[in-house]
Amino acid sequence: MRFQGYSCQVFSCRVFIFVLSFLSAIDSSFSVEDTTGAYWIELGRTEIEEGLKVLRNERVGKNVILFVGDGMGLSTVTAGRIFKGQLAGHRGEEGFLSFEKFRNVGLLKTYNIDRQVPDSAGTATALFTGVKANYYTLGLDGTATFNVCRSDVEEKAKVDSMIVWGMAAGKSTGVVTTTRVTHATPAATFAHSANRDWECDTEIPEAERQNGCKDISRQLVENEPGRSINVFLGGGEQTFRSNFTKNDSSLCIRGDGEDLISNWMKYQENQNRKFQYVADKKSLLAVDSSVDYLLGIFSPSNLPYDKDRGSQDPSLEEMTAKAIQILSRNSKGYVLIVEGGRIDHAHHNNLAEIAMEEVVAFDSAIAKALSMTNPKDTLIVVTADHSHALSINGYPKRGNPIEGLGDITKEGYQYQTLSYINGPGYTQHRLQPNPDGSQPSSSTLSTWRNLSNSDVNRTFPHMAGFWMQYESHGGEDVPVYALGPMAHLFNGVHEQTHVAFTIAYSTCIGPYLKNCRDGENGLKPQKGTGRASTTQESLTFLLFSLPFFVLDQI
Repeated sequence: MRFQGYSCQVFSCRVFIFVLSFLSAIDSSFSVEDTTGAYWIELGRTEIEEGLKVLRNERVGKNVILFVGDGMGLSTVTAGRIFKGQLAGHRGEEGFLSFEKFRNVGLLKTYNIDRQVPDSAGTATALFTGVKANYYTLGLDGTATFNVCRSDVEEKAKVDSMIVWGMAAGKSTGVVTTTRVTHATPAATFAHSANRDWECDTEIPEAERQNGCKDISRQLVENEPGRSINVFLGGGEQTFRSNFTKNDSSLCIRGDGEDLISNWMKYQENQNRKFQYVADKKSLLAVDSSVDYLLGIFSPSNLPYDKDRGSQDPSLEEMTAKAIQILSRNSKGYVLIVEGGRIDHAHHNNLAEIAMEEVVAFDSAIAKALSMTNPKDTLIVVTADHSHALSINGYPKRGNPIEGLGDITKEGYQYQTLSYINGPGYTQHRLQPNPDGSQPSSSTLSTWRNLSNSDVNRTFPHMAGFWMQYESHGGEDVPVYALGPMAHLFNGVHEQTHVAFTIAYSTCIGPYLKNCRDGENGLKPQKGTGRASTTQESLTFLLFSLPFFVLDQI
């Protein structure tokens, strides 16, 4: 066959590509394969052929796992992909994160009702309830006012999450996060609050407390659905215990004399439930899967960054695996929400390399979930709540360390490939004043630091063009990736609220509990749809992913 001046037989082309790919796997510096036209022709053909094999899975889903990479916008996904590949000894650009092999991909609009660029409370509410919210509010529709607690308004404004929907359908439920369990994203699964910062009673203004406002920690322990979530794993012990030795100076501490973790255990005991509370990795891994209710709080505030974990700090992968192990016992299935929450925190501090490390840890948790589930009956969705003001810029050479120094300006100034629009990194890079005492001029070299490799490490903030104490979120659409029952409904551009409704439709929960479509397993598909070939979808995904899995192991 012949394409644009290149000709080869199908067999010989494929052998050629196989040999070159094998050589590349052995030596990542071997880069001849993608300099040939034959390589790209064969790659294009292969991707078309694989795409044609994928059929829709229209079964009724039994389980759903929603993975939320907090702040994992498209530039973060791209940089994370390259970083992961480079950690494995490859150039990186040609690789894939585990979820990037999902065949169903769309975009989500992330704005809050009242903000063009959103915060995590409003976006998490949209993702989990299917209803957009105002900035900084949790589990309430747009009729609620930020920082104002009125029981008559809040009662009408409350919106239920897919955790509530799952419980109503008889499914088990779980929430896993690397942040505090009362932080904005996980809190949106169970709480209703006019201010996401009301994690302790002491954070709520006295006037609002008099109106009956309950802090987020108390809502988890005392209210439904929080106290009936089967598995809840994360950090944040400081917000649950009065007289706690303050570990995080920026975080509140209780003033009501309560020990809410003790109260949680007493409630479970009174309900005659089989429960367990754990506070370290060893205890978590030792939990028997026969436990029905598991609460794990592993740190005073957020869990450490993945690379900074101690021997008794569980990884996101380990927490995810334990949650699936416990929840899988329910014959009716489960709803599990997993947040890689510290991607966001690293970005806010302009710590791009640490953000990439968190993406890799998040990806490992997803890969673990894939190995423990079957796309025939489990819908896995991966997305972000919002993006960040991160840019991949300059013209660095192929395979250049994504977290390191990239291009050099014509004046001889070397700068980093990853930079931010705003944030604390501004002061780390700008000379104030110039070394000779004069004010910075328009000349690049007399305005900005000329970096050397010795200056760059994972805790050195990347450059920001405008100073802010904490870098801001980004407002562009975020990607959504899906595999499993009804995953094709995620294709296209949607409101962020589409995620909750598609999950509900796939698994027949929430608004589709009493109006469930027919699926396979002896039931008929909806009129106008074809019979799903979920076995073929599973095989196609596994076969298409196998070469990349093998490369990762070499």
